[in-house]
Amino acid sequence: DADKFTQGIPNISAVIKGKKVYDPRKDSTSSVYDSALGVSTHRSNDNTTWQYSTNPALCIRDYLVDAKYGLGEDASLIDLTTLDAAADLCDEQESLNPSGTQDRYQANGVINTANAIKDNIEQLLSAMGGRLTYSSGKYFIDGAQYKTPTVTFTEADCITDIQTQTKQSRRSLYNGVKGIFVSEEKNYKVMDYPAQISSTYATEDGDPVFLDMPLPFVTNNTQAQRLAKIALLKSRQQVVINMAVNLKGLQVKVGDTIKVTNERLGYSEKVFDVIDYGLAINGDGSLGVNLQCIETASAVYDWTTSDQEDFLSGGEVDLYDGRTVNDVTGFTLTEDSLIGV
Repeated sequence: DADKFTQGIPNISAVIKGKKVYDPRKDSTSSVYDSALGVSTHRSNDNTTWQYSTNPALCIRDYLVDAKYGLGEDASLIDLTTLDAAADLCDEQESLNPSGTQDRYQANGVINTANAIKDNIEQLLSAMGGRLTYSSGKYFIDGAQYKTPTVTFTEADCITDIQTQTKQSRRSLYNGVKGIFVSEEKNYKVMDYPAQISSTYATEDGDPVFLDMPLPFVTNNTQAQRLAKIALLKSRQQVVINMAVNLKGLQVKVGDTIKVTNERLGYSEKVFDVIDYGLAINGDGSLGVNLQCIETASAVYDWTTSDQEDFLSGGEVDLYDGRTVNDVTGFTLTEDSLIGV
């Protein structure tokens, strides 16, 4: 009706549920089947049994194996143990201020097949601050969380001296994180989420230095804030080490955390995140493993309701300075000798 729509046919938009995805936790034939979820009808070879989900880990798994629009990888190459852990992480409930809860991570967005597959995977990963690692013929999907290390390296495991970099370059150092997301609160318009800023870090750096971190698959501002705070605190982890270790290094991969004990460097089970990995040939012809690691801490991933900022505002980040240690107690004094009395 030209009288009703004088400017022509209006643009019509809708909120829709996308493709159904496979969840191995709901498949009783899967090694990670979880009977507590109450559903055992999923089958990896029958997409009619799949369900719609906003779980980023499950969506990434689906995109990796999708032969028409995605990477087209064999489903057997997806490591189910880490996929299960990542999916559970995304489903964890985070408390909201003043009340209520929400999934820790959700993916809500549209895959554009005109983009490179790598770019689409990175956009999906950004919804959970995640990482996709290919190691030993398998894909490992991880979300942003602190992993308790299970392997400790000491001087006895090192085959060369540890090379230490105590401060990162200015390019990877930020005192604020900001960016855009698609706001469900504002009828799915592209808007800025509440920036995460630290005046303490800005004073240390001498200038405000922002990371522009768009989150195209995030529609909730609180989830965006959590991801931004993690990115900010991760950028302040300064110490990077390179060490060549014996074949004990084969127990870890990129994305794992390890403990390092080294008396000379003053490390006592200091926690590091493995960021690079490769085999090394020693001077005597034996094999070793080169590990590049960056320091990390559980406090980087902490989030409480008091951290939540009002939408369209922003505020100070509650900082972990990386230097806090417990008070030393239990001192005793024993006389040894007297000189020059």
